[in-house]
Amino acid sequence: MPAITPEQRVLDNLRDTLQAYVAGDVAATAVVTVFRGQAPALALPEAFQRVLDELLRRLEMADVFSQDSCSFSSTGIQEQLGVWLDKAEARVSARTA
Repeated sequence: MPAITPEQRVLDNLRDTLQAYVAGDVAATAVVTVFRGQAPALALPEAFQRVLDELLRRLEMADVFSQDSCSFSSTGIQEQLGVWLDKAEARVSARTA
């Protein structure tokens, strides 16, 4: 079994945080804090950071405006964050392969 890289630990933690949010175990503010604090350690291209910043901004807005009552669906944002994580993981894996 290959050793877990620091990047994979970050990705696992981000995914766990998102899953905890989906399960209702953590607040949107915690998701935003964790993603903003840890995602830079992945050293992804700037485009990844721009997309992540926009998703986190939307998550904050959805949370402030009572989940789905604003133009940003928190469910949709959760799915988009999952896609972002999948793409980030693929990028990190390709770089370390």
